[in-house]
Amino acid sequence: MPHLKFHHFIIPIAAAIVVLGLALIAAPRRFGMLEILGPDLELALGNALIVFGIFCIASYGVVRVVEWADRPVSGRKQDWNKLE
Repeated sequence: MPHLKFHHFIIPIAAAIVVLGLALIAAPRRFGMLEILGPDLELALGNALIVFGIFCIASYGVVRVVEWADRPVSGRKQDWNKLE
């Protein structure tokens, strides 16, 4: 069974969160949806989703850079269980 790389799913999920936030800001103004929430709450929720999505993408980037920087230079796998 091949190893599934679930870390590749974070970018589309975070992008979907950003798009959802943008839609939450734009849709009520165009279609009059979510009138019960009020304009301030719609804007706050949309901005929160956008910031959260961008934070997810940035966090993923930091984790990947740290993972990349932690690789051994020689290309050999390090065995952390055999510390000398």
